[in-house]
Amino acid sequence: MTHDGTGPTGQRWMTRWRVPAIAVLAALVVIGLVAAVVWASGSPDSPQQVAASQPGQPSSRPSVTATRSPEASITPSPSATPQAPPPDAGQPAPQPGSPAKPVVTAFAATANGLEVTVSFTLNAQADRGPFTCSIRRASIGTDEFSCNAGPVSRTYDYDFCCGSEIYVIATDRNGVSSDQWNGSVDFPRPDRPTYSNLAGRHDGGTVFVQFSVASAPGDDPKCDIDISQGLAGSVHRSDDMPCEGTVEVSFAGAPGTYYVSIGITSDSHFNPLAPNQQPVTVG
Repeated sequence: MTHDGTGPTGQRWMTRWRVPAIAVLAALVVIGLVAAVVWASGSPDSPQQVAASQPGQPSSRPSVTATRSPEASITPSPSATPQAPPPDAGQPAPQPGSPAKPVVTAFAATANGLEVTVSFTLNAQADRGPFTCSIRRASIGTDEFSCNAGPVSRTYDYDFCCGSEIYVIATDRNGVSSDQWNGSVDFPRPDRPTYSNLAGRHDGGTVFVQFSVASAPGDDPKCDIDISQGLAGSVHRSDDMPCEGTVEVSFAGAPGTYYVSIGITSDSHFNPLAPNQQPVTVG
């Protein structure tokens, strides 16, 4: 072998170490390439990701599906549940102390002859008074009067027989009215009026004739009276004279016997019985 190692011995030494060195270099190159590929695939701007984001290009990366863990689920709070609006939503709230509507109850109508008493109860706030009550009797008319909360009663004379429809309304001072109460009354025809206790007297040239009439309450009897004396004929006549209770007529005359004829009509009996002449002595 020469001094610079180029001899036969030096050539064998170099040949022996050249092969391992080439293998190490090849391994380093492979490792470097693998590292470059791994780094490139993890980069956000890698060609694989750009290709996967473009439509129509197949992706080389497996798809990833995100799954929420049970612990991460959100349950809505009961207080956050929407509530249905109340039925009167959007309506103006009632004003405090607004007037209450009067109510008519416990209506009744009772008859005594042709006198009818109408009664009812007015249910209303007392501080809404004074109240006006209206009672309308069909074919007769309307009676309006001041009334108070509680029992109310009115009595009427009927001008005919035998009943009618009755309507009642109550109104407070604010003009708020009750619903109309629709009622009625029916009653039997009362007995016909009669007269009795016919008598006469004379006083200072005046003749007085008295009698009594009995009739049902409210029947309003009226008398046609004719008084005559013998050949003198009729000496006194009164037509359509109210004659309820004790009746007295007078006229100028002398003492003597007079003949009295009385016919009676009333609200329930329009036609009188045929009158009978009754004698009466005036002394």
